Amino acid sequence: MLKWVLISAAVLLVMLYVSYVLGYGQSLRTFSIFTGEFDLRLAYINYVATGTIQPNGTSKPYVFTNTISVRGVGYPCVVAIDISHGFGEGTLT
Repeated sequence: MLKWVLISAAVLLVMLYVSYVLGYGQSLRTFSIFTGEFDLRLAYINYVATGTIQPNGTSKPYVFTNTISVRGVGYPCVVAIDISHGFGEGTLT
């Protein structure tokens, strides 16, 4: 009887560990996107108030002044922020 209890506990611990490992990357990516959106909103508010884009802590917004086309719509000025955090996921514009 004790053997089955130990086996069940071990299987439960392995299942919890696997679900944690699989969910951690997705939650980190989602948090990076939310943080990037907040930083972009803050950069926009600072731009409207002062006319400049300032770094906010560790985030550094980039301003692209060349025309960028997104789905056929041209934007003359775009602000982007790096959300890679060492994982190479790219930028959020």
